[in-house]
Amino acid sequence: MKNIIVIASLLFYCKISAQSSYDFADRRGSYISRNNVYEIQYDKTNWKIDTAKTEWDVDFDDKFKLIRINFIELSSFIGEKKMKASLKDQFGKLGKVKHIKVYKKKINGLDVDYFELDLMYYGNIWKYQGFYYSGRSGTVQLDVRVQEEGIKMLQPQIDEFYKGFREIK
Repeated sequence: MKNIIVIASLLFYCKISAQSSYDFADRRGSYISRNNVYEIQYDKTNWKIDTAKTEWDVDFDDKFKLIRINFIELSSFIGEKKMKASLKDQFGKLGKVKHIKVYKKKINGLDVDYFELDLMYYGNIWKYQGFYYSGRSGTVQLDVRVQEEGIKMLQPQIDEFYKGFREIK
């Protein structure tokens, strides 16, 4: 009788472990860049992906539409010295750029040029952050948009998203 209970418990544990692994694998989505150089893995229950109606290669929205993440793989290189001017030009078309900070940061072992930017847009301040990374296919840009009031609360979710970005070897 004890053997039957032990075997039943073991089978039940194996079923739960298999189900947990299956659930995680089922929730995981993956986006491969158009040049097959970068991959972004994300949790499909937390992020919705849009590749259809955007000037970016892909847009991600969190499930509450509080965070917007844009990704593009450029066929050129943007040097560190031109980054601030490029950001001012890009975001200045949307509103008034209030603050730009650019610095080096490591994301998943990659040395990136990270930026933080404040943009006044229709009376609200939007916080943008993200990075440029120059790799073997040119420069990629990944940027995040959040309203000023939500940045501190949503930063852990943004940082978790970054963990899914990697260069395909």
